[in-house]
Amino acid sequence: MSIEAYFDADWPTGAATMVANPVFHARCKHIEIDQCFVRDQILNNEVLVRYVPSVDQIIDVLTKAFPKDRFHYLKTKLKVVSTPFCLGGG
Repeated sequence: MSIEAYFDADWPTGAATMVANPVFHARCKHIEIDQCFVRDQILNNEVLVRYVPSVDQIIDVLTKAFPKDRFHYLKTKLKVVSTPFCLGGG
């Protein structure tokens, strides 16, 4: 069984390039064990890296300001719903 990891356009120029190219990887002495583990998982096809356009990055709704319509669209993708709030005990 494989795990799918999604990235946007910014990721391939940095982390994905380093993971895919052993020359870059060897130059990065600060890489920690967990990052090496992830690299090995990608190389062994245990983690599949998939492209997602920046505009469709759902997690951005938690970290960036958006126009109201875009915010509501991304919020629906997160499956966040409003529920009635009741302080009463009955």
